[in-house]
Amino acid sequence: GSEGGMYGATTSSEMNGGITAENTAEGAYGATTTSGAYGETAGGTMPDGTYSTSATGAYNSFGDASGAEGSTSEATNGAYGEATDGAYGEATATDEAYGEATATEGAYGETPPAEEAYGEIPAEGAEMTPEGYLPGTAPGTGNVDLSLVELDNFKDTWDPYEPSDNAVFWHIPKAGGSTVKDVIGTCHRFVMATEFGITDGHENDPEIAVVYPGGGPVGQDRSPFVNVDTTTIAGIERAKQMGFADSGLADAVVTPFIYEANELFTPTAKGRLFTVFRHPIDRAISLFYYIQVADWEPSYRPDLQEWTLEQYATSDVAENNWMTRQLTNQLEGDLNDDHLALAMEVIRRKFMVGLMTQIERTVERFERYF
Repeated sequence: GSEGGMYGATTSSEMNGGITAENTAEGAYGATTTSGAYGETAGGTMPDGTYSTSATGAYNSFGDASGAEGSTSEATNGAYGEATDGAYGEATATDEAYGEATATEGAYGETPPAEEAYGEIPAEGAEMTPEGYLPGTAPGTGNVDLSLVELDNFKDTWDPYEPSDNAVFWHIPKAGGSTVKDVIGTCHRFVMATEFGITDGHENDPEIAVVYPGGGPVGQDRSPFVNVDTTTIAGIERAKQMGFADSGLADAVVTPFIYEANELFTPTAKGRLFTVFRHPIDRAISLFYYIQVADWEPSYRPDLQEWTLEQYATSDVAENNWMTRQLTNQLEGDLNDDHLALAMEVIRRKFMVGLMTQIERTVERFERYF
């Protein structure tokens, strides 16, 4: 067994789903061990009977100087955001890690490559860059603007609810979005702003209004929509020009573009973001088969019916970090750990998140939230 505790258990092998500790003497997550992490510095009883922290540091300091007796300080090699060999936002040296016990090289619950990469385990045989990163990734600067001023018309999740708040569903492709829209429109009969609002010629309406386009189930009234399309950038701009923000007509807005949709709201009538996540591999597989048959989509590719899944995954047709790009408004160019940090902060502060694998509990959670 290890000398250190790992997330409430003493073990030498399994942690966080199967990361090997290699029988280290390092502790993690509140354990008092030879070397400490996450707010509980290691140490021992001093000759005078007092308890002192070690020089190998803990979570709550920002610097890379070695600690001294009686102080809470980072080790030379490891710290939150300052590790000598680390990856963004995680302590990764040999002595401590953010909330997870690690092996000789550590990083946020994942086993990194020879040096480190943020939370990714490269496929066996994957070619690495000379710096030790997967192709197309980079460590970033570490100086990330996390103010989220470009999303200031969306409330933080912990802000008190107000009647003027607008529910905004971030629609991730092939992640249960159609189900959520059916619940909003068909079950609750909420007025939605989505692409359906401009059907039946309503894209030419001169004024903003609630409309009832198309048919519906036999014996059931048609669902109400605002006559705008919030699923395209051009549609969002049109909605803005028509005075969508001040109309107060929509009960829920559906869009994949959160930065553009920020302009649909005001400081006195803000949006509240929610979404459904799906495992990225499951989502990619679903999208592969979907665009083979979805002739109504701009991304329709019937020729992919002759492709294997592996051909699709290694082609330019497959998505390139769609979620991270939308969350950071970096739609083109290379991404690095700065973008990942920003994307994670947007999710942390702005989103109520559900899971497609638990869609019933997810819908119940959304209903309670709103």
